[in-house]
Amino acid sequence: MTQINFEQLLAIYLFLGFYAIERSIFAFTVPYAIRTTRLVWLTFIPFLTYIVLFFASVVEFSLTTHKTLNYIISIVGVFALASGILLRYQAVRIFRINGQKWMSHIDAENISALITKGPYKFIRHPYYLSVMLELCGIALFINSFRTIIFIFLIQAPLLWQRIVTEESELIRKFGEQYLLYKKQVPAILLLWSKKK
Repeated sequence: MTQINFEQLLAIYLFLGFYAIERSIFAFTVPYAIRTTRLVWLTFIPFLTYIVLFFASVVEFSLTTHKTLNYIISIVGVFALASGILLRYQAVRIFRINGQKWMSHIDAENISALITKGPYKFIRHPYYLSVMLELCGIALFINSFRTIIFIFLIQAPLLWQRIVTEESELIRKFGEQYLLYKKQVPAILLLWSKKK
């Protein structure tokens, strides 16, 4: 553990501020035109929870009386955060490359073809993995260990419910094609793979 001086503390808060701005710009440039109200909560509750957990990490760090960081854990956090950001952009980019619009809400009707390229070749839900990597990365970067517990207790189940709902929509839309894809490619991680 290393004591943080004022310049390092300022750099940490600037980094967190820039990340919050980048995430906000990304969030508000994604279409939110929800066509049905039955799945609204699966878009907005995880998004709001993401914001709350991000700020919980910052508050936990800010309330620490002796500002110290374990730099090894911070480096792991930066790596997780960078991986999450890269995965998020790749997940959205592959939709655009294939002439489709990536949407923040569940709407299988507006997907013209099943995407199985890029990160979707290895996991069915790279965007949701990116969300977990980013949240855990921020918490690890600033050593907010209590927040990580809440990330797994709150955000992970919300994302899992979203995955289950989204997959039932995709099965309805693509049928056997999606079922075959589901058998061959894990959901998020090999541990979370549901092969039916």
